[in-house]
Amino acid sequence: MKNLRTALLPLLVAALAASCSSETKHPNELRAVDSLCRELAKADSLLRSLPKEQPSAAAAEIQNNIQSATEAINQLQDTISIETATFLTEYRSAKKILSTYAEKHDQLRAALDTLSLNCSHLSNDLRNNSLAADLDPVKSVENEKALAGRLIDEVRFLVPVAQMGLKRQDSLAPKVKAYIAEMNQKLAEKKAETQK
Repeated sequence: MKNLRTALLPLLVAALAASCSSETKHPNELRAVDSLCRELAKADSLLRSLPKEQPSAAAAEIQNNIQSATEAINQLQDTISIETATFLTEYRSAKKILSTYAEKHDQLRAALDTLSLNCSHLSNDLRNNSLAADLDPVKSVENEKALAGRLIDEVRFLVPVAQMGLKRQDSLAPKVKAYIAEMNQKLAEKKAETQK
């Protein structure tokens, strides 16, 4: 019995040392996942830099102004100039951009949160050599990269486009409001003429 203990003791020590080893078996995959986690964090910061309320409010304002302008044009039964049609079309396109951002914002936030959590878990599994035996580390990293890459690209595209939409709305809003005021003045004059 004593010989069995002395024979097993080195095996147990070696097994314990191997299981407690802090060196990862997959350092390249770990670096890739950690880099991906940082990219997801940057995308999340970018998305948080433009809360959905601001584009949503701007889109609602645009909708109200477009509706007022359209009603005034219809009541006057007036034709509009090419210049007016152009800036109203640009104004509508800003609304579409801002509405799209507001609609997708929560979905993007949820997807970023989920992928960040998955990335963190994969990083911990790789760091601790605790990845499930049936999972290939290379394929796991590649799958996360593919999912995250599309999401990061969408955020990097959508946020600056929404910011440009806000700037466009800011630059066109005074012109649209002046146009609405002019239409309302014409309506008032028309109404005064018909009452005479």
